[in-house]
Amino acid sequence: MKKFLVLLVTACITGLAGCKPDPKTSNEQMGEKEISATPGPDTKPRDVEAAAALSADSTFSSQAADAAHNSRISVDWEGTYRGTLPCADCDAVDISITLFESGDFTRDRTYLGKSEELVTDSGTFAWDDSGSLITLTPEDGAAVQYQVGENVIFKLDTNGKRFSGTDAEKYMLQKNFNDPAIEDIKWQLVELRGQEINVQSNRIPGLTFHSSLGQVTGNNGCNVFVASYYLAPGNRVSFGQTAQSLKACPDREVADQLGQVLASADNYTLKDGLLSLNRARMAPLARFRPAD
Repeated sequence: MKKFLVLLVTACITGLAGCKPDPKTSNEQMGEKEISATPGPDTKPRDVEAAAALSADSTFSSQAADAAHNSRISVDWEGTYRGTLPCADCDAVDISITLFESGDFTRDRTYLGKSEELVTDSGTFAWDDSGSLITLTPEDGAAVQYQVGENVIFKLDTNGKRFSGTDAEKYMLQKNFNDPAIEDIKWQLVELRGQEINVQSNRIPGLTFHSSLGQVTGNNGCNVFVASYYLAPGNRVSFGQTAQSLKACPDREVADQLGQVLASADNYTLKDGLLSLNRARMAPLARFRPAD
């Protein structure tokens, strides 16, 4: 009986020992879990590889997004920009710059308070690596840099930096607003300061707004002329300095008055097919109809 009890107790102790977890086995299992969470120097688990790939993709996507949103790609920069820039030896420079998709540009300048002559030149421009700055290189003269924004370009200093402080706005050129209702149409003068025009010559006064050039050309009944122009929302219009041929004419009344209209007009209206150039809310200065 005692022998039977001893065997029974021995069997129970042996069974309990067999059910006890092996410390070595438990530690190894926990060690594997730690390795999965914190890899050693020679270990690169799949989740770390995925994180690295995701980080690389995110960096590439960010760079691609930046490239896709630079001025060269995302801004409608082609067109004419106009403004008045500070001048060291004159009152100011009335300037108009037209940028073409081909990489060419034209530029009109008038040095106010110094000369009434319209200075016109042209050249090419190139974008920098950021796609935000352009360098204009004229055929004859020094290169100049501009930063391109939405409907505006900013003239930069000699170090390629934006002007700051109170002078910042003085170096902005605004983009010319387009209005197909009046541009690229040949307009014939029919009324000038309330008087009907009846010119007895083969030079009927008129003008054309050239949207691709930002210039208005025409004749005043005596000479042909050209000037830059600027359109803005709200039917606003302004004209730059006019350059014209120097033909002598016996009667310059119409020519002189039309020149005065271009110098003073600040808005336009289009009604019943007639284009009117106006100043403020006064009576129309001049009216035109589409030429035949």
